[in-house]
Amino acid sequence: MGNMPNAREIASLVWLVAVLGFLLTKPSARDAMRAIGRAFWTPKVVTPVAAYFAYVAALVLGAARLGLWDGAMLKDTLIWALGPALVLFFRTTNAGKESHFFRRTALGVVEVAALIGFWTNLFVLPLVVELILVPFLTLLGMMAAYAAVKPEHQVVARAAKGTLAAVGLSLLVYALYRTIMGWPGLEWPALTRTLLLPAWLTVSVLPFIAVLALVMVYGTAFSRVNVMTADVGCRRRAKAALLAGLHVRVRRVGTIGHEHLRNAVHARSFREAWLVARRARLS
Repeated sequence: MGNMPNAREIASLVWLVAVLGFLLTKPSARDAMRAIGRAFWTPKVVTPVAAYFAYVAALVLGAARLGLWDGAMLKDTLIWALGPALVLFFRTTNAGKESHFFRRTALGVVEVAALIGFWTNLFVLPLVVELILVPFLTLLGMMAAYAAVKPEHQVVARAAKGTLAAVGLSLLVYALYRTIMGWPGLEWPALTRTLLLPAWLTVSVLPFIAVLALVMVYGTAFSRVNVMTADVGCRRRAKAALLAGLHVRVRRVGTIGHEHLRNAVHARSFREAWLVARRARLS
């Protein structure tokens, strides 16, 4: 605990730096990284990312004032912010496509797997072992994911998943052993706060993700309206009808069909366009 990285975190960082260093020696990889950097460094991407992290910083400051956060939790907060939080941010587009996106995200933080992951990362192996284990598990996970979508490689997929399960179970047994042996000396209040940290942070950022998702799906819908007609009046009427008829239903806005959108654009009145949007919401 505390802000010092453990052996698994150090091993992950070492391998990340090593892989990045290797890629930088390849001209094609450098070109790809520059292209990604240019694509990222645009107002449409940088602005919401900056706003997202400002929101997270405000959450942390508020939690500190309430006594729910202190400096000893900085490392775990940064790991969450640069890992799960960023993944959640870039999955915002899925909110307009997936059913119950926010509910499933909120429930995911209290799954048994999250507790197991926390406990196995609490008691790690020596650095030398972790330096071997981290790339081994990473490659095994990539192999399992690739083989799972290839019918001809299902034997490989089952073997990889079985090996991952066996290693995971072994790490869990080791963590439980360390817990039992060190039970009297464990700082349970600090452990509980660390365990709950990613859970309450994830749930707390969901309102921001919901607003961002709503802005994105409406932006896409409005762009489609602009393509369908050059008439400014029709555009404004259709957009107002979509806002009034679809409300804040992110998935309904994100999945509105071409026919509904076309009918709203070509409606002869606001009420007619609103009824089209309402039918789309209820369909």
